[in-house]
Amino acid sequence: MAAKKPIAMLLEAIDNHNIEQMESAIRDYGVSIRQPIGAEKLTIIQRVVIRGALECLHWLLWHGADANDKTPQGWTAAHLAAIKGRSTCLEALCNNGASINNKDLKGNTPAHLASIHGNAHTLQTILRYGGDTHARDNESWKPAHCAAFFGRLGCLQVLRKWGANFNEIDDQGNTAAHLAAKEGHLECLKFIICKSASIDFIVNSRNNQGDAPKDIALRFYKDRCVEYLNAVEHDIENPKLYDDSIAFPAHAAAFYGNLEKLQTLIEEGVVSVDEQDNHGSTLAHKAAGNGHINILRWLMEQGCDVTIRNEAGETPKDVAKRYAQMGAVELLGGEVADEIIEDENLDDAMELNDDEKIEAQGRASHRIEELKRLLKIAKANYHQLGGLLDEDIETMDKQAEYERTITELEAQLNYERSKREKLEAKIDQLNTKIHLLNKQIDDVTNKYSELLKGERNTPKNNSTNTTVAKSSLKKNYRRSSRDGGILLERTPSKSKAIDIF
Repeated sequence: MAAKKPIAMLLEAIDNHNIEQMESAIRDYGVSIRQPIGAEKLTIIQRVVIRGALECLHWLLWHGADANDKTPQGWTAAHLAAIKGRSTCLEALCNNGASINNKDLKGNTPAHLASIHGNAHTLQTILRYGGDTHARDNESWKPAHCAAFFGRLGCLQVLRKWGANFNEIDDQGNTAAHLAAKEGHLECLKFIICKSASIDFIVNSRNNQGDAPKDIALRFYKDRCVEYLNAVEHDIENPKLYDDSIAFPAHAAAFYGNLEKLQTLIEEGVVSVDEQDNHGSTLAHKAAGNGHINILRWLMEQGCDVTIRNEAGETPKDVAKRYAQMGAVELLGGEVADEIIEDENLDDAMELNDDEKIEAQGRASHRIEELKRLLKIAKANYHQLGGLLDEDIETMDKQAEYERTITELEAQLNYERSKREKLEAKIDQLNTKIHLLNKQIDDVTNKYSELLKGERNTPKNNSTNTTVAKSSLKKNYRRSSRDGGILLERTPSKSKAIDIF
């Protein structure tokens, strides 16, 4: 059996996501990583992205493959990832410096192509990595125009979240609403109108041929779009017909989301739960059209009839759909196309069984350890040559900050220590003074006791004098204690001063 040619081996390896076989074909047979192969003139990295072989893509990026190489159509690997919905491959490309806003020969960026093919999750990845929602192709279409024309509701929702303006026009004066109406994409048309900055503008805007979205829908026999646009125009022309708060207070409460007032009116029997206004709309119609889920749920709990049709022949669910109130549609039992409706399988980038995934993870882990070792060696070599890495400068700055903080804390500590020593010295002085005062008090007490004892031994005929002397002594003692601590001891013949301090 003849041996396979290197290119055939390489293509087989890519199709099978076999990184070892791909590496062998490139190294052993000298196949250039950037060489276009096959009739499509695709490089290896472009083929890998188309197949969603994530590990093979990692290997190619590590070994110098250029993510910005273009096909004859002007597509880079990012364009191909957007077309095929390879979100994980697109992330790998962006992490390795791939341009996310390159244009192909028709002026399409990856965001345009993701919107065209309905890959909303991939579009989300593109925008997260800096994709431009305002980029225009050669026909002056933005991604929103592409999504509207091809009926990609999920992509329109993503673009809206990232700031897309549905009122902008292309070279022919068409808004996204014109394009959705032309192709009959009713759900997209509803979303565009309800999320536009001005409903009046988007419904009545005319292109270079003087056509409004309804005119285009009529021309191409898109009857459902025509009916919807007629209903919207009716609401624009008659904005207050449903807001008769005097004749229909419950309808006004349901319209404006006033649940408490509505409950009061119904529970007190003022109105019934299925009351209809002049146009046949019930309370459920008003709540559903404005997205008041709490009111709608309460009305359903009270047993309201959600199958009643108004003069336009619409049930509450129809009204909710018309105004793109997807929560109300779901509550009323409708199918909700609120989130990504056409998208890739998020696991398609790794079409491997469990054992193959474990092996791939092991190879990736080994590569990490090898790169860590090489990085450590490179840093050591750089240091030997006198170089300073950013992390070294950061460490030095932190060290200087630590030293400055330590110096400040030491100065504060010395100040507090000095302050404490002064306080301790003052405490010692006060303790000494207290001790002296206590000793003086003891001496005075002893002398007073001796005086009292001597008075008791005085003859009785002198009792009167003794009493007077005691009274005088006590009075003088109290006065001397208050006046400065001098005790005057008086006797019939003389007096003497005792300095107790």
